[in-house]
Amino acid sequence: EFFNAGGNFADVKRWKARELLRELPKFWDKNLRVDWRTPAICRLVTLALEAGNSNDTAKRIAETAAQRIGVGVDQARGILREVLRKRASSIAGSDDFRRDDSPPELQAAEVLHRELQGLVATSAGYLYRYSQASGYWQRWPDRDAEEAALGVLRRMYEPPKEPTDPPRYRFGTDRQVLAAVNLLKRLAGCGPLGETPPSVIVFANGTYDLRSGQLEPHRPEHGATYSVNADFVPAAPCPAQLRRVIETCYPEGAEPIVQAFIRWVVDCSIRYGEAFHFLGPTGSGKGLLIEFAGSMIPATLQASAGHPAELDSIEKLHQLVRGRRLLLFPDTPARWAKGGHCGFFF
Repeated sequence: EFFNAGGNFADVKRWKARELLRELPKFWDKNLRVDWRTPAICRLVTLALEAGNSNDTAKRIAETAAQRIGVGVDQARGILREVLRKRASSIAGSDDFRRDDSPPELQAAEVLHRELQGLVATSAGYLYRYSQASGYWQRWPDRDAEEAALGVLRRMYEPPKEPTDPPRYRFGTDRQVLAAVNLLKRLAGCGPLGETPPSVIVFANGTYDLRSGQLEPHRPEHGATYSVNADFVPAAPCPAQLRRVIETCYPEGAEPIVQAFIRWVVDCSIRYGEAFHFLGPTGSGKGLLIEFAGSMIPATLQASAGHPAELDSIEKLHQLVRGRRLLLFPDTPARWAKGGHCGFFF
């Protein structure tokens, strides 16, 4: 009788109907004095809602079932209201949060800043996140920050006007997402990212302090924005493989030049704007040194262009320079038809 009252609902949950019909006679025989009508209606409307039926449909099912089994309609409606109240309080996920009195964009920025454990900073209008695994602050593109802000806004809900209504999720517009990211930049501040590069070099096994000459554990307070893909080994000699390449491919006296080149790649204290320019015919080993330099720095911190003259717009600077440690110009001619001698740049 219960499931017939639900119409198509009996087809959706047919196996549960058979299970319930098999068990009910046993309970009736053993517990004739137990009120089985209230839990039966509660079970019926719960299954109706789980099957995707609306609140109005569940109400009609409860009323019809009440008439069939001799329960008051008002009592059945009260059972339904209690079921809806419990469902409304459980719809919000464990990570969802209720909107407070502040603007939703500001609240989302504060929640995101808290979930990032404060390890986010702003430098020159760009966001950076500290990587515990890598030991340095990595550039956080605005697009990724906007996706994170959208996820936070979608978890924000407003309490229902009626206790039986579900919470309202209505945040996450483009305007709110952009505003949340801008507010996060203000909230984060510059943190340990100063105007001048820090006197440290991040290696895989620790952070080398250029002032004290000591290897320290990785810490966000160092303010480093790149790392070297190698361990730091004190007083290590030139590796045999590299020495063989230098002696085989390059003229006498090249070792101190290569050593200076390596220092230029990894040392943040080198003055800004200085660069190496390797001249030589095809097959002389220029590309080998460039590949070696690239192997020391994470790929995300590198960029390459055809010629320095290509850096002629703000867009190019944003694409190729901002957030990079190593900028390469492979196969740049010593003289360039459009820009004259490129030695002036270097």
